[in-house]
Amino acid sequence: MESQKNTRGSDGIADALVSSVERELSRVGYASRTIELYMRTCGRFTSWLSRMPETSSTVSFESTERFLEEHLPNCRCHPR
Repeated sequence: MESQKNTRGSDGIADALVSSVERELSRVGYASRTIELYMRTCGRFTSWLSRMPETSSTVSFESTERFLEEHLPNCRCHPR
């Protein structure tokens, strides 16, 4: 996987990335419930990322870290 993928204006890229993660988790034997929870978080991440300014709307280590450390602990975007 490349270190950055532009997600602005193309849900297809984000969808493909999420689908790829889901297939890999299933392939390596994660429980269905765990995959479901991870996919919910991936959905939150792509939704959050799409609302970021254009210069910040790429999947990268930095954006992932910012989402996990700053946004997710206080997330009120979606019901838990």
